[in-house]
Amino acid sequence: MDPVLAALLATSFGFGGAGAAAWRRVTQRWKTLDDQRLVNEQAAAAHVVQQREAVDSLARRLTSMESLLEDARSVLPDLDGAIMAHRLLAAETVDAPALWRTLDRLVMGLPSDAEAMESAIDPMKRSTLQRLFARAASDGLPVEGQLSSTSLTQLAEAALLMGHDATAEHLMQSALLDRPGDATLHAIAERIAARRGDGAARLAHLEAQLSERPDDTDLLRRQAHLLASAGQADAERPVRRLEALGEVTAADRSLLSGLRARAGAPDEALAEIEAALRE
Repeated sequence: MDPVLAALLATSFGFGGAGAAAWRRVTQRWKTLDDQRLVNEQAAAAHVVQQREAVDSLARRLTSMESLLEDARSVLPDLDGAIMAHRLLAAETVDAPALWRTLDRLVMGLPSDAEAMESAIDPMKRSTLQRLFARAASDGLPVEGQLSSTSLTQLAEAALLMGHDATAEHLMQSALLDRPGDATLHAIAERIAARRGDGAARLAHLEAQLSERPDDTDLLRRQAHLLASAGQADAERPVRRLEALGEVTAADRSLLSGLRARAGAPDEALAEIEAALRE
């Protein structure tokens, strides 16, 4: 064989072998990259599934927590009222039903007695009540038709404790529209009138209470002193009622003597003073 031809053939075979080897390496590299791509895609898909499962799990937990919170709010008026108050006070505008419902929830669990109620109100609740009552007063939000007379009475006591006398009076007026003549409501209304220095309103509420409890000595005594301080001659009537009940005291007789002296009956006034001294 021609040496030149032999050299060419050898060179051709060498290039062919080198090319085949290079092609095998490229093919292998491509396969490796393709395998890695598949692995990455599978890993990404698995990660998406894990994320979706995590989000679903979180959503289920949040739903469960919301359900638990709603259940807690339904049996814990303080918690419900606090959440409602937080949302309400953060709002720019407030409607009357929402405000009165919130106040009602906040005082629902409090004692009805004024002294016990004051002891039961913690500083945080006191601050919240103050802000809500102030909002009701400043916005002039009507309460008519919003709450029951029981809720109105409880709120009136709370408003009185917070120093919102005008709001307390407004609440009691609404309660009395629902339960006119109720002695318990008139007793609270009398205290409110006393705080506001409204003697005429106080006498009216005393009369309403006496219509149900005509022999209540405390009511008769308060009525006598109020009538006397107003300069009304009718002040003698409740004192005489106390006397008939056998409950007249030295202070009552002293009041009666003053009324007699003012009416121009010095002898009778002197007799009452002597009776008071004997007692």
